[in-house]
Amino acid sequence: MPEFGAVDDPHELAVQRLKSTFAGRRRRTADALAADGFSTVLIIDRWVWNWLGFTCEAGLWHDGEWRPAAKADAITKCFEQDGSVGWTGHALPEAIQAFAARGVRDADATLRKVREIKDDLDLILLRRAAQHHAAALDSLTVTVAATSREVVQELERVLFGQGWEGTWSFDPSAPVDGQHSVDWYNPDATRVDSCGIVSVDSGIRLQGVCTDLTRIWVPGDISAEAKAAVQLVEGVMDELADGLRPGREARSVVSDAMSMITQADLQPAPGIAFGHGIGVEVHELPVLTSDSSAELREGMVVCVEPGVQLSSGWRIRSEGMFVVQDGGGGRLDLAK
Repeated sequence: MPEFGAVDDPHELAVQRLKSTFAGRRRRTADALAADGFSTVLIIDRWVWNWLGFTCEAGLWHDGEWRPAAKADAITKCFEQDGSVGWTGHALPEAIQAFAARGVRDADATLRKVREIKDDLDLILLRRAAQHHAAALDSLTVTVAATSREVVQELERVLFGQGWEGTWSFDPSAPVDGQHSVDWYNPDATRVDSCGIVSVDSGIRLQGVCTDLTRIWVPGDISAEAKAAVQLVEGVMDELADGLRPGREARSVVSDAMSMITQADLQPAPGIAFGHGIGVEVHELPVLTSDSSAELREGMVVCVEPGVQLSSGWRIRSEGMFVVQDGGGGRLDLAK
């Protein structure tokens, strides 16, 4: 932990700590890129640059230095470099093809590995964003007369009413009647009273980080099996969260959760992971699947999202955000 000396001004102390955080992130990222054999990396991702402490959307890491630049200039300079060149971020398919043709490697996996472990600032921002999002969900009123589109519109209204000025981290979904599927469900005019249950899967961007939460509402009558499934997914989430301890393998945690589901004579929802990392992007490492050998480490932040499939084909799912720590996952999405 760096020492800042006797700084009396709280604002100046905060600025110094922030500068130290950004310096540490840049150092760790540069070391990781060099260790993976990169001499130059083109980064086309505004959120990554913000995470590194730059207010830009593109630039290069070259010869140990960070060089923010306009996107076009950065791409041109990238192609002019010799040696082991990489890139990461969001680019058009034709640009990706051009990178591959010139031998420019994808460096995204390296940056994702660096961002697996969250620092103090990451955790502060993620907790703040998760609490803001959770508070909006907790105050959302869902009636049987509402349509799935109206539910999403009401959530957006509540968020803006709480001072949210950001954007969605992905398009929100509000499946009615357990219509959660691998194909994204777009909010439409289907009414909740068609079967009495709706879940909202949504995520917001706030101060450069993402959230991803799913909540379930049951304003109408549902079957006994569906009621049991709603209670079960919350219990499975607690089981998953308890397993988020440093040193455990992801597949071991998932195995315990799957056992709870099968013992209840239900099946895990097919095609959906039990969780994933989150940070400046909505999907980061690690991934919680039955075949993932990833070792959980202290400071990882994971979205836990257990889901079950009913005999009718319906899918019931819930989701929360947790930090890996001794004693089990610490929940971040608890509204103040």
